Amino acid sequence: MLRAFSLLLPVCVRIAAAAPFIRSSNVSRGEEQAPFSAPNFKVHSSHTPYGFWESPITPEWLVGQASPYEDTFVDPVTKEVYYTERRPTEGGRNILRNAETQDAVIDGLQWDARTRVHEYGGGHASAFNGTVYFSNLADNRVYLVRRGEEPRAVTPERPAWRFADFTVHPVHPRFVAAVREDHSRAAQGCVDNRIVLIDTETSYVLSAGFGPAEADSESRFGCEARWPPDFWDSPRFSPDGKHLVVRAWFHPYMSWEASVLWMADIALVHDPSRDGDVTLEVSNLRIVAGSERTIAVADANWVNSTHLVFTSDVDGYFNPWMYDLRAGTGRPIAKAMIREDFGEGGFWLGTSDVAVLDENHVIGMSFREGRSHLYVFRLSDGTYFDVDMGYAYIHHLHRVADGHAVFIGKTDTRPFELVRLSVDPRSAEPIHATYYPPANPNYNGGLPGELPPVVVHVHGGPTHFSPQGLSWETQLFTSKGFAWIDVNYGGSLMYGRAYRRVPSLDVSVERLLGKWGIVDVQDSIVAVQALGERGLIDSARAVIRGGSAGGFTTFAALATAPDVFAGGTSMFGVSDLRTLQAVIHKFESHYLLKYVGGTPETHPALWWERSPISKADSIRAPLLILQGANDTVVPVEQAVTMYETVKRNGVHSDLRVFDGEGHGWRQAKTVREALEKEVAWYQNILNGTYV
Repeated sequence: MLRAFSLLLPVCVRIAAAAPFIRSSNVSRGEEQAPFSAPNFKVHSSHTPYGFWESPITPEWLVGQASPYEDTFVDPVTKEVYYTERRPTEGGRNILRNAETQDAVIDGLQWDARTRVHEYGGGHASAFNGTVYFSNLADNRVYLVRRGEEPRAVTPERPAWRFADFTVHPVHPRFVAAVREDHSRAAQGCVDNRIVLIDTETSYVLSAGFGPAEADSESRFGCEARWPPDFWDSPRFSPDGKHLVVRAWFHPYMSWEASVLWMADIALVHDPSRDGDVTLEVSNLRIVAGSERTIAVADANWVNSTHLVFTSDVDGYFNPWMYDLRAGTGRPIAKAMIREDFGEGGFWLGTSDVAVLDENHVIGMSFREGRSHLYVFRLSDGTYFDVDMGYAYIHHLHRVADGHAVFIGKTDTRPFELVRLSVDPRSAEPIHATYYPPANPNYNGGLPGELPPVVVHVHGGPTHFSPQGLSWETQLFTSKGFAWIDVNYGGSLMYGRAYRRVPSLDVSVERLLGKWGIVDVQDSIVAVQALGERGLIDSARAVIRGGSAGGFTTFAALATAPDVFAGGTSMFGVSDLRTLQAVIHKFESHYLLKYVGGTPETHPALWWERSPISKADSIRAPLLILQGANDTVVPVEQAVTMYETVKRNGVHSDLRVFDGEGHGWRQAKTVREALEKEVAWYQNILNGTYV
């Protein structure tokens, strides 16, 4: 199920916005910065030449709306999230802040968490086990700082050395791998880039083995020779500390044109040149992905100590891949190429567009028609789904913990904000739902601070689906101030064979088969929770409704999750599966057998337990039952029995049987009365009449 503050979940909700988790209004302590507010546009009826219109957006106003978020990074041990805060009124310097507590890690005017590696910078800070490492622009030295202490330099005074893209060894944290850019011979046209190890106990900077030792820094290597490569970035230790992966590329190519992933083995050894002190030895260098001229790679992240994920454009688009160290082979994660680029060009260091959710799931950001989209991939079988969170642009996507990640994103109407998201790692099965917000041109919204109630509509079938498009029934409710959700739960048609989970698939990945009355209820609940946690609905005022199989789900939801829904309406809904199977027609004679399991004769206990009538005593929310008198699919006796059981327990309920109607409404007067009664039913629930 969803964790607190979830923004991403296995629900493919078609929606326009999502609420942020971390969103600081106190963006800058020590300086005045106005909170974001939309400009006030005035309506002018006159015709004025293009380019000469009066605009409320002025340069002065625009400067006040600058986002404070430069980037974000995560402590993999403590799971704390940090971000870099830009200070435009203090010369554009950066400070570091804990996102949860809002405490500044560094804030004195002498500190500026930036770097000029590659001139564009990025990757200027990292954290590990409560210690934050950062590059200070004023002197180009690397510092570490712990809570309550002053920063301490861990690199020598060499202003020509610039550092970025830090990663701490998980077993021997005194060693930090980083990119070092040496400008000692810049006047001679030589700027040397390489991967180094920073010994934070001795402030000694060692070559990481991807090139000559530091003592040879004045040699021909790095500028004249073809080795080492011209650029390096993204050093990443494996979780067990036994391997290091880095990316490299050569002129004249940029990293997104042609680049390679190098892998090396890492071991702790005694260094005779340092009086027997220990160091990390790099050996067995090999290329595991990419090409020096034709293929580009990016976003290397360890899933565990034997598997690495990254992106590669070998098939034409940057798509996620996985490398298996034991087999020495790589493969695309998705079964077929996705014609979208995952990630963006590597102008800045420290960026990330793929994050590991757990050992079987990763989340990645792609671009589709200029907008960011998030995908969740299952590594074991290559399945995936995308989630539209309403963010137009997402960057700095990082893992926090299993099932949790963080990113910086902006919508079409809100500036950049720091967002924490959660995915239930138990299955990452998608749930498709369509959300329709309340809308009426005569109303600007509800009461101050009020979120709208929501009508959850469940389709029939049980394997049919609710299509999108104009529905006057939906508009009736949304124009009255209700939100509306169409839930196409697992097993619904039109989302592919995998979503339906047909019998030909392995039993371990079945979805609705044998689980009708379980999966449909769970998915409806998750959809409500998802929109509630996004701040789009009042999940405490959710009502559920449906006809036929949707009526069955309504009964089942009210009976098995009595605290979730405030009420419901079942229209010609099934309450006793046994009697339904006894009278079912030839066309669907074997239909229910798959979705319940067995037959009423072979599995009588199951068919009774799955029938809502067996749990009717658990229903506590007001229940409206609408039924056709001539229904041959769901006999009217089922509705009467359900109504009498609920009524006997003191629950507010009502039954309306329509003469001349069968399994569904065909008469205008029935449609009118049924909708009038249903709307009034929900309004009475909202105003407290039915409690």
